[in-house]
Amino acid sequence: MHSTFVIGCKFLAARPVVYECVRSIKKVYGDSAEIIVIDSDSEDKSYFSVLRDLGVVVDDAVNHHYTSGAIWCAFEKYIRDSYCFLHDSMTVGGKIDDYVKNDITSLRYFNSGKFFREYGGGLYPGEFGFDSVEQFEWVNEQFLLHTSYSIYSIPERFTGLYGSTSVCKRETLEKLHKAGFSKVLPTNKHQDQGMERAWGIALALEGYDIKTHTIGGDCNRNPDTSIIKKVHFSGTVLNRE
Repeated sequence: MHSTFVIGCKFLAARPVVYECVRSIKKVYGDSAEIIVIDSDSEDKSYFSVLRDLGVVVDDAVNHHYTSGAIWCAFEKYIRDSYCFLHDSMTVGGKIDDYVKNDITSLRYFNSGKFFREYGGGLYPGEFGFDSVEQFEWVNEQFLLHTSYSIYSIPERFTGLYGSTSVCKRETLEKLHKAGFSKVLPTNKHQDQGMERAWGIALALEGYDIKTHTIGGDCNRNPDTSIIKKVHFSGTVLNRE
């Protein structure tokens, strides 16, 4: 049994990528897939009716907290055994059913740690530390303020969760919620990128290994994009992995 697909969406008519995301899921699963779109307070909500006509649940959630906000909105409002959390700029190229049995499976991961990209990054090629001192301090402060993980320090090296996206069981989210991690919510893009590090750290503290259980592997070392692809924007140019 495949999981429910949850898509965080900030809709722009000039880049209506969510349509391709939904079409890709339906191409693989037909009408058997449950698709829930969590809207990120889009100014243009014309897409609601288009997706609802396709059988998609569209939640006008006024989400201001990026992917993490979409995850916790789904957790609170849509009680399911498992979920597949996607960006609206991702597409599905194959079934994810084999991964639902795991407590959590990363779509991809990256090597990270307590170092800063602006200062030359880590010791090895393909490592992503924090983007700035401010981002590191924000993540550290959020752990101290909101979670029971405050007795731990951010480790020298850890694994980041690419895009904060995963195939994840509800019971895994319940552990994170109990620890207060659901209160760690970004309010800007820089903090949202910091959440990729925060999710990786929190999951590791709960004992989960997102390197062993992964769909695409290391995002910096020839990741497998046959099942999940990501659109990247450069100006008006769209590049698909």
